[in-house]
Amino acid sequence: MKNFKAAALGLAVIFALSGCDGDDGEVGPQGPPGADGAPGGEGPGGSPAFPSAQFWLSNNGSDNAGTADLINQNAAKLKRLNTGGNEGIALDSMNNLIHAADSDLPTIRTICNVANRADGSEFSTQSDREISGAATGLVNPKGIHFAKSAGLVMVADFNGMRVSVFGSVAAGDVAPLAETATSAKPWDVDYDDVSDRLFVALTDGTVAVYDDYVSGGFDPTPARTITPSDDAQSPISVNSHGIVYNRANDTLIISDVGDAESAEDGAIFVIANAASADGNVSVARQISGPSTMLGNPVDIVLTGSDLRVAEKSNDAVLVFANIFAGASGDVAPDLVTSTSKPESLVEVMERESVADVSDITASGTAFTGVAVSSNPGTAGLTTGAVNRFSSPLNAVLTSFDYAQSIESVTFDVAGDAYATFDSASAPTGGVLIANRVAKQRNDDSFTASRDRMIAGENTLLVTPKGLDVA
Repeated sequence: MKNFKAAALGLAVIFALSGCDGDDGEVGPQGPPGADGAPGGEGPGGSPAFPSAQFWLSNNGSDNAGTADLINQNAAKLKRLNTGGNEGIALDSMNNLIHAADSDLPTIRTICNVANRADGSEFSTQSDREISGAATGLVNPKGIHFAKSAGLVMVADFNGMRVSVFGSVAAGDVAPLAETATSAKPWDVDYDDVSDRLFVALTDGTVAVYDDYVSGGFDPTPARTITPSDDAQSPISVNSHGIVYNRANDTLIISDVGDAESAEDGAIFVIANAASADGNVSVARQISGPSTMLGNPVDIVLTGSDLRVAEKSNDAVLVFANIFAGASGDVAPDLVTSTSKPESLVEVMERESVADVSDITASGTAFTGVAVSSNPGTAGLTTGAVNRFSSPLNAVLTSFDYAQSIESVTFDVAGDAYATFDSASAPTGGVLIANRVAKQRNDDSFTASRDRMIAGENTLLVTPKGLDVA
């Protein structure tokens, strides 16, 4: 029986293989098309098309306080610096980072050349500087603002109940150039360089406005007080924090945290005609409610018409597009990016392309004057003086006094003057940096509240002469 089965199987295999040598048959007709498939699920939403931009974000959480992150327009982190700061953040005219701290000793630190600092870089006493110590009077520095034209750093000192002002090149344990007492604890400041007007967000829900602030000698009395109100002129603000002024349309934007213990009662107020607003002012727009995610909006920054919010209690950076348009109410943000305890934001602006003193021989370079340093053999009235002459050298425009014998002088692109000095009676020399001498400071002199000195044994400077600033 076994042999028969084997023979039959072998024969079947031979027939099957022989069939492969025959001609192929014709292709059969195409069958009817199948039914359409069901639509696929909705894909994930893409990021809103916000203009490309970069920002520095101050962190103030249990695991990230003392750091600042460089982020893009969608709040994606690009790198982190260990600055030691945890509060307000600003950039000077050369994009050096200014960062306030109150987690330990109150300080204002300037971290230089942050664009070229590597991820993870730390504050360095060799390349950076700080304002700290008893003479500063600082208690709890919160929001800060860099006044570009004046070259001043304005600080909202929360428990100090004042605005403190320092020169942008000052360093060390120095007294402020000015202090302006406030009627309530301040959280943030914004300054309009063009109109010389300071806006201060106070935590009683009001905004103090100081006209001619710098030119008026840092007037301690506000010209007026703005209270965000409803159409019936009833106050609706509780606890003002972030503040930003848009000069192009004379509009003020204020963030209000409400009850700091609540993660649901924050608000954004938009106030029109801010330069002249006074008293209870009906807001042009109010954003508040559960959909907004506004709980503790501690700081805000405006880019065009897009408002970015450091929302601390809900751990996010929020973006509200077209903040000046649209109805009031419970408006959801256009972008939400999670991040731990954001505290303050500042936009990175493109640095101005400005010729400095090393470009003087380049064709087409314009200059406004010639600075002359004076170093007579015998000390006299002109010792330590830097006089700025007109281009034809026929008039003295300004005069600044370093108050000691100096050698060479040069300037950076911000208009700060750097002068070398030495002394026959001292074993070392140094460099004196004076704030905005090329633009202001007429009939003024060197002061630690606004200027600074690099000197001492560690500098290895003995008799410095010529110098340049890169």
